[in-house]
Amino acid sequence: MGIAFSFSNECENANNCFQSAIQVIENRIENQRKNIQSIPSENTDEIRSIEKEISQLEDLLPEMRLKIEDSKDQMDNVRKALEEEANERIKEDAAALKSQEVKVMPVTDISHLIKRKVLQTNIS
Repeated sequence: MGIAFSFSNECENANNCFQSAIQVIENRIENQRKNIQSIPSENTDEIRSIEKEISQLEDLLPEMRLKIEDSKDQMDNVRKALEEEANERIKEDAAALKSQEVKVMPVTDISHLIKRKVLQTNIS
């Protein structure tokens, strides 16, 4: 489930699933160690089978912890992307407001600043 959540960018749910999986694996290891103690030493095949299972479960734990770290990194990346997107929106909104301010400013008459040529007519 954790991997499925991480693919759909639901990092917090993925992290929770990975944590739960680690807890289940640790509980299973603990229970199997108790089982080994209760098995008579003559049943070496059963003891080896349980020890093999414990070894495989212990090998899974580092992988699960790495997945949690990956999930945390992914959450940080998503947060950063959202912050950057929010900052970009703020900049766009500010630019839009500024352009609206320019449109709202009244037009001033500057015709008095224009020099006009005097037309001379030649009467000859």
